[in-house]
Amino acid sequence: MNPKHKLWSQRAPDVFKVRLETSKGSFVIEAHREWAPRGVDRFYNLARAGFFDDSRFFRVRAGFIAQFGVPGDPAIAKAWKDETIPDDPARQSNTRGSIAYAMTGPNTRTTQLHFTVLVVLRYAELPRANARAVVESTATDFDAEASG
Repeated sequence: MNPKHKLWSQRAPDVFKVRLETSKGSFVIEAHREWAPRGVDRFYNLARAGFFDDSRFFRVRAGFIAQFGVPGDPAIAKAWKDETIPDDPARQSNTRGSIAYAMTGPNTRTTQLHFTVLVVLRYAELPRANARAVVESTATDFDAEASG
């Protein structure tokens, strides 16, 4: 899981799907590279390498967002902590079911992502490069708890 390895620079397909299994059920994310090329490339490479395996939702704000993307292995988390990618231009809105990278400021995206469970006006207006959307879900209580 060395972030400097060339494995992480592979270009993602134009559109692809990733199925995630949680303790509350499963869901499928459909990613569109044209919406956020850098973000989708990162997500694609992390997903295909199993980076999110055994990852948990760690920041859940009921009815708002659910965040994941910190590996359970502290050594891997440390290696990726400062591996940021530049921002993509915002081409999509924060709509219910969209997924975006968590960030602390410009160009600070790493491996943490969040689902938008409920859009509130102040959040919908924030510029985010949403590149993914939940397209299929069997997860129970996703809307109420967004935990898994």
